[in-house]
Amino acid sequence: YYQKKDYEVAVPAEEKTLDKHISLPPLKALLELNSEPTGATVKLDGKVVGTTPYSEQVNCGKLMASLEKSNYSWHGKIEIDEKGAKRTVSLKANPAMVDISSVPSNTKVQLLKGNKEVFSGVTPCSTKLMPGHYEVNFSKGGFRKKVSKEKIIWPKTELEGKLERAIGHISVSVVPQ
Repeated sequence: YYQKKDYEVAVPAEEKTLDKHISLPPLKALLELNSEPTGATVKLDGKVVGTTPYSEQVNCGKLMASLEKSNYSWHGKIEIDEKGAKRTVSLKANPAMVDISSVPSNTKVQLLKGNKEVFSGVTPCSTKLMPGHYEVNFSKGGFRKKVSKEKIIWPKTELEGKLERAIGHISVSVVPQ
């Protein structure tokens, strides 16, 4: 996309052709970007150019755009023609890295969101989960089960379960015969 310009070129009568190089400036148009949530950093072709709501004259053509805020992001291509481009984007939440350990290790761990299991593994382990509140259950034979409510935050959360040995009592009675 380039600006249209008219040029008058005089070709001398003795020449049949004329070699003339003309540089046309790129055509610009208005790009408007909005996001939910607002206040996202705007990158065009990898360069930070502002925050949403964003409204600037840019060169027409195809651009790689990304909008990022905290643990939310969107990436895509935008084509801007001479009429410009306007887009409102709902940013998607990014998952958080969750590193899980326990004492003792080799303990079964289960994470629940509501009543639904979203992860099950054996420590030490890692997974990716959406930020939020989870019930975390650690269990291992010979140890008391540990249950806790934990908040997973972006970009990374570390969970550790410390289990206590299960201690029981035995009562022995001797009855003479």
